[in-house]
Amino acid sequence: MNAYLLAPAVIASRLPLLWLEMMGQHGPGRRESERMVTEKLTAFQLGMFAAQAEMVRAGLAIGTAVMAGASPAGAALRGARAVQAAAEQPMEEAVRANIKRLARGA
Repeated sequence: MNAYLLAPAVIASRLPLLWLEMMGQHGPGRRESERMVTEKLTAFQLGMFAAQAEMVRAGLAIGTAVMAGASPAGAALRGARAVQAAAEQPMEEAVRANIKRLARGA
């Protein structure tokens, strides 16, 4: 399942904890909130690193296509899709892990 479809479930699971924190009752929600922020930042960084690596690969593929006398459009399109997929993968993995963890109440 796509991370875009799982994200609302993660948000719904966390809203009660965030509400309690807002009311001044830190309890178990505080650690989960800190974890929520740090894992998303880490996933974002990993996604950006992966996207940059794919951009380099795409540039090389486009250059190779031009040198081979082919149209670079196909290589550019494949490269754009690869960059997007690489950028999204770490966040999708983080959201999947959130769903599993929040479902078991950890």
